[in-house]
Amino acid sequence: MIKKGLIFVLFSFCCLLSTVGAQTLRVTLESIPQARGWSMSTSGGELVYSQWVFDSLVQRGEQQKIEPRLAIKWEQVSPTTLRFHLRKDVVFHSGNAFTAKDVAWTLEKLKESASRGQGFDSLQAKVLDDHTIELSSNTESGLLLNLAAYLYPADRRFYEKAQAAEKSQEALLESGTGKYQVTQRQDEKKVVMEVFSEHWDQKVKGNVQKIIITSIAQGDLRVEALLAGKTDLISSIPLKEHKRLRRSRRVKLFSADSNQVVSLQINQTRNESLRDLRVRLAIAFAIRNHGLVKQVLVGAAKAATQYPPKGSIDYNPKLRSRYSLKRASRYLKQAGLDQGFALDMIAADDNQEIAQKIVTMLGKVKIKVNLKIIPRQSYLEQFLLKQADLQMISWAPQAENAADYYQAMLLTPNADKQLGKYNSGNYSNPILDAVVLASSSEVDPLRRIKLLQAAAKIAYDDVAFVPLYWKKDSWAAKRTLKLSPLMNQQNLPVLSKLVLK
Repeated sequence: MIKKGLIFVLFSFCCLLSTVGAQTLRVTLESIPQARGWSMSTSGGELVYSQWVFDSLVQRGEQQKIEPRLAIKWEQVSPTTLRFHLRKDVVFHSGNAFTAKDVAWTLEKLKESASRGQGFDSLQAKVLDDHTIELSSNTESGLLLNLAAYLYPADRRFYEKAQAAEKSQEALLESGTGKYQVTQRQDEKKVVMEVFSEHWDQKVKGNVQKIIITSIAQGDLRVEALLAGKTDLISSIPLKEHKRLRRSRRVKLFSADSNQVVSLQINQTRNESLRDLRVRLAIAFAIRNHGLVKQVLVGAAKAATQYPPKGSIDYNPKLRSRYSLKRASRYLKQAGLDQGFALDMIAADDNQEIAQKIVTMLGKVKIKVNLKIIPRQSYLEQFLLKQADLQMISWAPQAENAADYYQAMLLTPNADKQLGKYNSGNYSNPILDAVVLASSSEVDPLRRIKLLQAAAKIAYDDVAFVPLYWKKDSWAAKRTLKLSPLMNQQNLPVLSKLVLK
């Protein structure tokens, strides 16, 4: 899953900064990104890493305009096919020449990986010559350029050799076309990257020579490392640490909007009462998500009304937050449940305070909630077992594709088509299915937006889920850091422009 706001913040405040080591940036993450030779992915952490070590075919520039990167130009040769012309002056970190075969090979790896079912599985590649390739899709033609912006070609020959070598040191390194080359990797502990002198784009003026990435899984310990001066910036700040960081004179806390939404999924197959729209409306009207944001998530979230966040092109401005205890009680009375009933609910331990507030809110309309808190590390496994009536979940779409929210969370489950994989209540609405799938094959951007806004309205009216809030992603850095944005329109870092003083 892509975290746009998190990536934005990371490098919004990395320019013109002062660090302990000259021209060296120290970053502490929650976990070390995997070597791409073993796990091709476009999830949030892996996507940031790809920006450091690899280059994409295209990128988004100002006003969301697609601009050349490894592809210098492209044209549409049919309603479902784009032809890309690639740069001829590009070499991988291994010294191998970059060709169209590397693009095709990387696409196949993506289709085999965790990104399957999020757009890439519908793409086909046809190599015309060393520097010309066609990408086509029968079902996702409207997203071809979006997906190309998330396609980071890897060195086919290098990785085939590395995989044959299994656990050798070479297998743990990388070979991309990016500004930075991995020179050291200590499995799950540390990654060191240094400037690649033969990078094809020599026009940028950044001076960062080395980036050292380490990981600390526990959020409070990452905060301690920052306060002790052992790192320059840290990721994923726990909510409970926000107040301490705001009070500190040595560090700054930064947050930015993201497209990650936290919601309550409603399991209609487990509890018959939840099949009644009036009951689902009662739950939605009993939860005051603006109160959750104000009381618990101070500065860390915005109340949500739908999947796409406010400000995105697919956002439907006509949908409003629901809150009215009177209306909630009236709906329950109409459903014959005004004397109350019980529900089971699960939430991850990092959402425990929010979940407990929801339990209290639902209790005000005589809905008794039996809450089970599950460790974050094992939560998704339990979520997929569908053993509760209400299940909290956080989700962000892949490749700027708002349809991914619905395809993953609400469409009728279909394993062969990779639809409804995280549909925890087996929700099924043929009208919603048809609208979302139509948006995926729609080439015209305006018609696609209207379809996705219609999908948001259908899910809202049917209370297919209860939107809670859009998360803000947070990072913290030493207060001495000087700020300057270094972001493209995908909110991805352009480290080659980073200047350390």
